[in-house]
Amino acid sequence: MAIKHFLFNEIPQTEMVRFNRAYPLWSSTASYSILPADPRPVSRYLDLVDCGWDPRSLIRAWSMFEEAYNVPPTSTDKMRMLIAMTDANESLEIATTSQARCFRQQEETLASSMWKKWGLFDLHYPDLKNPDTEESLEFSKKQNAIGFWSIPLEAFGPVPEVPYDTHRWQMTRVCDFTPFESQIQLGVFHIT
Repeated sequence: MAIKHFLFNEIPQTEMVRFNRAYPLWSSTASYSILPADPRPVSRYLDLVDCGWDPRSLIRAWSMFEEAYNVPPTSTDKMRMLIAMTDANESLEIATTSQARCFRQQEETLASSMWKKWGLFDLHYPDLKNPDTEESLEFSKKQNAIGFWSIPLEAFGPVPEVPYDTHRWQMTRVCDFTPFESQIQLGVFHIT
């Protein structure tokens, strides 16, 4: 199961405004390798992870699919959720390092413009302080990953045992993956 994350999602801006630079960038390349852990210093980015639409809805839909077709249920320890950042319009297919750099620069420009005078936060949330530090800006330049996080299902919390189409899944789910840091694998796409 995979979720491609759009960087500026529907999180209420009073809840989180931090640009999560640790998100791996989704590639259109099919070939990848899985590292047992993310070797980058991502700890400070794991407490407020925007997963977009509630990932548990996909987990519940899969279990209902198994039930409907009398397929023995897949053990949750054999299932993982994939999370990565992608272009909001899905028009950019990252297949090269230069495309990834270009995409990251566009996102950095957008993020910084929101904090400028007369930008989004200045106009609508004037009491918020820009959470960016020199360290986070340096992370963006040197610690990007083109790939995805592979996360154990228990990191998303219990899945309601209700019919998929009757439950009100959250439009935005912010998770704290800090307790699962050692279990987050990094898939790295093979690109040129």
